[in-house]
Amino acid sequence: ITGAFDTVISITGINNALPQSLTVSQDSIMLAASACVAAEGTVLLSNQGCSPLYIDSVALPENEISVSYDTTLLPIGNNDSLAVHILFSPSDGTMKSLPLKFFLHTLSRSFDTTIRLSVSNDIPVRPLALTPDTLILQTKYCQPVNASFSISNGCCQIMTIDSEEILGDDRHEFILNDFAPQLIEPQNTYTHVIEFVPGMSGSRTITVRLFAHTPTQTIDTILTVTGRNITAPEPFIATLSNHYAGETLRLPVMLYPTTDSFSIRSYAFHLQFNTDLLTTYGLDFTGTCSENVIASSFAVEPKSIESLGGVSIRVTLAKPIADTSNLALPLVYVLDSVKIARDTLTQVALDTFATDLEPTLQLCSIPSQPFQLLFACGDDLIWQLMHNDSLKFDLISVAPNPTITEQLWQVIYDVQGEGLLSLEVLNLYGEIIYRQDFLPNTSGRHTITIPAQAASGTYLIALESSFGQRMKKISVQR
Repeated sequence: ITGAFDTVISITGINNALPQSLTVSQDSIMLAASACVAAEGTVLLSNQGCSPLYIDSVALPENEISVSYDTTLLPIGNNDSLAVHILFSPSDGTMKSLPLKFFLHTLSRSFDTTIRLSVSNDIPVRPLALTPDTLILQTKYCQPVNASFSISNGCCQIMTIDSEEILGDDRHEFILNDFAPQLIEPQNTYTHVIEFVPGMSGSRTITVRLFAHTPTQTIDTILTVTGRNITAPEPFIATLSNHYAGETLRLPVMLYPTTDSFSIRSYAFHLQFNTDLLTTYGLDFTGTCSENVIASSFAVEPKSIESLGGVSIRVTLAKPIADTSNLALPLVYVLDSVKIARDTLTQVALDTFATDLEPTLQLCSIPSQPFQLLFACGDDLIWQLMHNDSLKFDLISVAPNPTITEQLWQVIYDVQGEGLLSLEVLNLYGEIIYRQDFLPNTSGRHTITIPAQAASGTYLIALESSFGQRMKKISVQR
């Protein structure tokens, strides 16, 4: 009330904001991928200033690197942070050091900061892998067998299999099934099949050469394939000696020596040959590797229209035959008597063979040997006589006989050999009243029909060739 005052108070404001308002949680990141699987890391961008912080752009070093963040959190407010996710998607196995640049600003200043990225990707040095790189195909008695192998793409790019080539297969026993150029995605596998179709026993090794490429390199690699065909016990016929008619052929059936193990107590086989020339009458085990024979049998199959003929043989042993037996000795001798026949040469073929361990055994090839008839004095004339008389035929029947109302006759006749045949109908005066040429003349029985005569009487039916004539009398009663 008694006076007035004028005074001044001094106020000092202090802001604890950092001189550098942008901070980064780390200035380097290591991203390690494996087998082309992407690797991810995170960095925090923090605003320590008073003004909002804006992200202008991110400079990516290459297309293997990408970044992502939540744009709804922009701008970054005071004392806030933004998580930036960094993704490394590798395209190769090269280790790299890459700069990742961020450009930002506030209302008062701009920022340019760099994060150093160290990236790596663990992949095989060779992008193509074979699983396995060696194959063994094992079979018995030439039966086809197959196996699969896989081609793996260990890199981060698509691989193209351009071609496959088989090397060293001189007998053409190996087959790559249905191959066509294939695209294999990164870290994927393609499975392929190879088949072994052996034509003979033993082992053989070939290589499959593969040509492929990726966008960055060409590939040339090989797969080793071993095919093994086991055929023990494998039979064959030893060389046959030629004989005169009336002699005996001791036909030796053998087993090939082998290093493959086997043991058999019984065996059966079939021989095919011309039984007009050779006829089996016994088995001989003297001097053979078939010891202590418990039972043996044979069945002769005569020559027919369908087959040359031959013999089936079955043997049971008390002591087994094995790979350690003396296979220089025959398995058995087949005893055949030799005759004079129109065919003086026959091929003796062992077309089936079975054992107690392999009841459905199929041989890789049919072993055979030729047998030739030798001519003694006089045999050649007998053979020429047989050979010249090359057509035998017989008129079996003509029906109906007597003929009353029927309009056709059925004629049945047999033929053996080769030659032209004709048929004639004659009356009792010897006059030909019907003739038919070029009758069916293959070996065997034949039936034909011809017109029956309309007039009553007795007629002769004649079947004839250049080798003779056969006749039947027939009565017609109208």
